[in-house]
Amino acid sequence: MLIEKEGLEKVAKRHSRLTQATRKAVLAINLEILGDSPSNVLTSVVLPSKINGEKLRELMQARFGVQVAGGQGSLSGKIIRIAHLGWMDASDIIVVISALEMSLLELGYPVQLGRGLKAAQEILGGHGSHSPQVR
Repeated sequence: MLIEKEGLEKVAKRHSRLTQATRKAVLAINLEILGDSPSNVLTSVVLPSKINGEKLRELMQARFGVQVAGGQGSLSGKIIRIAHLGWMDASDIIVVISALEMSLLELGYPVQLGRGLKAAQEILGGHGSHSPQVR
């Protein structure tokens, strides 16, 4: 339904823009992206060694209602995965990045609040990256 309403080309462009915004935000708060050539489906974020990914995920959910996936196998607790496909739109990415910044700060990681948000907004601002109103 989403692809039919929005059109395949627009869906692909939106996902690409959301991906760019997410990754620019992650890099702006001095975190690493896992993988040499990640896809536009999600961004895997390598966490600082002092930050437990499961605690971070729990805090983001409990405090801000934001769900991100954790790592699997050997990456459990070491990464989080931020999706940017399907119904995700610019406002979702802004909320995820905001929750990530505040949660990292609460867990002791020195984040300059708003730095990641600004980076994401520079990509998302004024580019019509919202999904269609077909929910």
